[in-house]
Amino acid sequence: MRKKAVTNAQSRAVKAILGLGGLTWKEVRDAGVRKDGLASVNYTKPKSAPNGKQTTERDSQKIRLSNMIFDLASFEDVPFERVVRRYTEFRGDDGQVRWAQSVDQMSEAWVARTLERVERDWRSVPLNAGSASKPVSARSKEVAYASD
Repeated sequence: MRKKAVTNAQSRAVKAILGLGGLTWKEVRDAGVRKDGLASVNYTKPKSAPNGKQTTERDSQKIRLSNMIFDLASFEDVPFERVVRRYTEFRGDDGQVRWAQSVDQMSEAWVARTLERVERDWRSVPLNAGSASKPVSARSKEVAYASD
């Protein structure tokens, strides 16, 4: 809500500075600006992600994994990246140790495997434990679903 108010105030300030505050569409049309040539927003389409794609199951799994890792990092009071490394680290065929730098870079299969391991540990953490006052993820809902 605050962001909307700031944007509104900025818009009004720009209009006042430019002297455009009291113009009607007729005056704007007479100046040569066509209303149909302006950018517009159509709210009849279903909501989608900023890139124009619908949120997929894979994206929701990544979000869920990120939230669980964030909860664990908060509980253990360690950086998020360290927890990501702990759960994604593996030794490649060449003997080099590798890990995901972020959840976004992980493949669908990698997310699914990691989610199983993280969820096991995540469920063992007490609700609202650690340095975070409330976990980011909807733990209470997920814990309730698990008991069904």
